This record gives sequence, C-alpha cells and structure tokens, in this order.
Amino acid sequence: FLWYGSGFGSSVEKLLSIYNVDRILVHNDLLALLVELGYILTFFFVFLVNSVKTFKERLMALFITLVFMTDNVIIYQHVMMTYLLVQAALRREAMEAVVKNAPKFTVYRV
Repeated sequence: FLWYGSGFGSSVEKLLSIYNVDRILVHNDLLALLVELGYILTFFFVFLVNSVKTFKERLMALFITLVFMTDNVIIYQHVMMTYLLVQAALRREAMEAVVKNAPKFTVYRV
C-alpha cells in the first residue's frame, strides 16, 4: 500500500489496527500523506510545495515542510492561508524585480 496509499482518512484506521489503542492523533502531515496517498503522491506534493524559484520562497517552503513534519497544519486554515499569502507576496515581489530590471523598449508609431 505504500506505493499507491490506502485512501484519505485511512492513516488513523491503519494505526488503530496496529497499536490497538482508544485514539490516535497523527501529528505529522507527511507521514499521514504517505500512508493515505503513497510514495508517489506524497513525493509529488512535497515537490510542488518546494518547487519555488527565489531564495525567500525556498526558505518559506522549507519552513512549511518542517511544520508539516511536526504538526497537522494542512487542516489549519489560518496557517495554510498565511503560507499561501506570504508565498504570493514573495512571488509578486520577485516578478516586480524582474519587470523593474527588464530592458526598456521604445515604441515608435508610424
């Protein structure tokens, strides 16, 4: 099941069947995604989160990846919206720097 996963929400069921306890709270989003989605989609998710260009964007992506390993923040709307807004602002800043440094062209009308 690790290559293709066992479905959304199944990580808790799998762990309950293995450890036979009353309640399990998974506090590692990447581990939960690995059990639920498998290696392929988990790798694809981590790749998408970390496939940014500028240094600041990479630092932010690394930070959120580390947070994914320590808590279940994918379901926290305030964390994910803050992350996405910061990434959008960083991307806009990078695009404005590219436009600012682009060569100027003069348009002649005939």
